[in-house]
This record gives sequence, C-alpha cells and structure tokens, in this order.
Amino acid sequence: MKDKRVVDDKSLIQVAFPRQATVVFFTAIVLGLALIGSSTVFRSYFALNGTQSNLVLCIGAALVLAAFGGQATVRIGGVIMVGVAAVALGLFVYLHSISNSLFLRGTVYFFDYQKYVSLDMSQHNRVLGRITQNDNNPQRSQYDFVLFKSEIDGEIIEISLTDRATKAEHLLSVNVAEVEWAFGDRRRLEWELRVVDVDEEKILTLFERFRKREIAREGIALAPRGASQRTEPAWMSVAFAQGAPQRIDVSLMLERLKSEDSATRRDARNALAQAPVESVSTMMQAFGRQPGDYRLKLGVCVAITQMLRADKKRAPSISRRLTEDDVARLVDVAADPDRTVRVYATEFLVDLGDPRATSLAIQRAAATKNDDARYNWLLVAQAGWPRLTNAEKQALTTPLERARQSSGPKTRALFEKLKF
Repeated sequence: MKDKRVVDDKSLIQVAFPRQATVVFFTAIVLGLALIGSSTVFRSYFALNGTQSNLVLCIGAALVLAAFGGQATVRIGGVIMVGVAAVALGLFVYLHSISNSLFLRGTVYFFDYQKYVSLDMSQHNRVLGRITQNDNNPQRSQYDFVLFKSEIDGEIIEISLTDRATKAEHLLSVNVAEVEWAFGDRRRLEWELRVVDVDEEKILTLFERFRKREIAREGIALAPRGASQRTEPAWMSVAFAQGAPQRIDVSLMLERLKSEDSATRRDARNALAQAPVESVSTMMQAFGRQPGDYRLKLGVCVAITQMLRADKKRAPSISRRLTEDDVARLVDVAADPDRTVRVYATEFLVDLGDPRATSLAIQRAAATKNDDARYNWLLVAQAGWPRLTNAEKQALTTPLERARQSSGPKTRALFEKLKF
C-alpha cells in the first residue's frame, strides 16, 4: 500500500520527467528539438519550400510530445518512441526527396553586365531570380533563378535582356520542355548566353551545358528534341497558354509598354496578349500615332503575335480590325532593323494570312536591295497567296519576277509556293 501511494502521489513534473527515463526518451527529445531548430534557425535552407519547413517543424514538435506521451506506459513506451522516431525520420527523408520535384534551381552564365542593364525571366508570372555581378569581369556575371513546378503556366519561358546603351530589348523564348526534364533529377539548369553569326548577323542564343545544345535564339523558340511534330514553320515560337479574355485597361497597358522598367513592359505585353480581339484596333491606333517609339512598336508586335499564337482561329477576326494602313505598317516592320521586332511582326503576318499583306510584301520584295528583308517579305507573302484571285496573282507576276532576279539562293526557294 505504501508503494502504491508513492506512485499515486507523483507530481506532474515527475510524470513528465521520470526519474529513470530511458535512452529512447532522451533521443526523441534531442531529435525533436533538432528538427524544430533546423526549420527555425536555418530557415533560409527551407526558404524555397515553406511547406517542407512547416512539416519538419511539426514532425519535431510531434517527437517531443510523443516522448512525454510515451512515458504514460511502462511496457510499451519504448515501442511507441521507436515507432514515432522511425515515422518522423521517414517523413523527413521523403519530404527532402520530393523537394527536388517541387522546384528547380538554375543559372544563366556569361551575362554581360557591361552590355545589358537587366535580365528578366517570366511566364505569365515572373520567375524568381537575381543578377550576381562579377566585379573582376562584368562580362562573366551570371543570373541565378528558381522555377517552381506549380507555377509553370504556359509552354514558353521568356527571357528579356535590355541593352544598356540602346535600351533595345532582346527576347529569348525557351520551350518549357527544356526545363521540365530536370525536375526531380537533382540537377541544376546550367545555361550560357552566346552570340553566334547567322547570315552575317550576330544573334543572341541560349546554350544548355548538360545536354550540350542550343535551346533558344533571339526571337525564336526552338522545338526541343523529341517534341511532337508541329504544323507551323520551325522558326515560329510555341504558343503561350491563354485562357478566356479578361477585362484589361488597354490604354493603361499601352502606356506601360513605354515604361523604363523591363518587368513593367513585359507584364503589359502579357496583359495585352490576353485582351479581347477588339482591342487590336486600339493597339494599332497607338502604334500609328507613335511609329518611331521602339518600346511601343515592340510591345504591340509581341502582344498581337502572342494573341494569335494562343488561337490561330482568331486570324479572320483580327484581319477585319486592321486597316490598310495597319497592314502596311506591319509589313514594313517585318523588315525592321531590330531583329526581335521583325521576327515577331513576320510571325504575326504569317499566322494572319491576310492577302492584303501578300500584295504589299511582294511589291516591297521587288523594290528592296536587302535580301534579308526580301526573304521576310516573301515569307509573309506565302501565307496569303492561296487567298488571292487568279487576276490578283497575275497582277503580281512582274514584281515577283523582279524580286526573283535580285534574290539569293536561300530566298529563291520561297518562290516555289508563289505560283499559280
């Protein structure tokens, strides 16, 4: 009886901290506190995955509580503690492994900080990243970024670089297939910015180190290896995912296209691309009032191109909203000195297939002395050629022959689709 009273008269402190605590009890306490501390003190380690941090914290707390709860029994207390510890460790290992599938780190090397003032990556949402400047050699600076799998919301990741001297934007479009393979593979994406010579023109490209191949060219999204066959020409970019048109203040977005901040301009372009088709008239009117504004010109060309990429069935509706002057202005821009501008304008006109653009493009191709411009114009002409009447085609015979006589080998191949 005396022994029973002693047991019954134990205080709460004595129950929680038994006089003869086992090694399992202390191990659980230490492990639990370690997990709590790791997710609190070393919060930066878990900064890219808040869910993992919170779960690790909860596991640590559960271990501590289970350690005290396990003292409620004598015979099975050790078993409880061993089981809880095993589950906690298993969950920690599991959470640590799945984190590789939730986000992906990457680096863009050889970012020339002397030439470019900024680098931005985005889909419909901005990609988290920062420039790491190399003080000894600014031309070898780099851009470190993180991609979250849950936030990939389209088929293209756009990389925008703003020239420090000219303020011109260089756009690289990376197919998401070029990053999805690396999730869960415990790899970092390692890309390099390179400048290559193409047809006597210096082109900015993006090279992937691991698979040792080029994945993007300025203004062009290259189809990834193993991708399904596409119906559009290979030089065209893959379409952005896009939902139903939203209520967008088009006038405000047009003003933001001229912003000094590259992220603001990019967001405005994306917003305009999701505006209703009726807004194309407003965009072209703004472009017509300020045709010399580079940022406005680029922004409008990118926005209407992305709008048509999302749904090529919109082409007839967009054509109806373009005046003769609008079409002529876009045909001129297809030969713009800025590569990014002319690539987007050319893609838009090819997708549009407007016969008005075909007639104008052939006439300009016959008059120009620049074979690169002639190539783009004849590419545009091909799209609307089938929609011309025989009489209209006959009227273009003379300028077509004049253009053929002035064309180089690469351009001459385009005339095969301009016959009747």
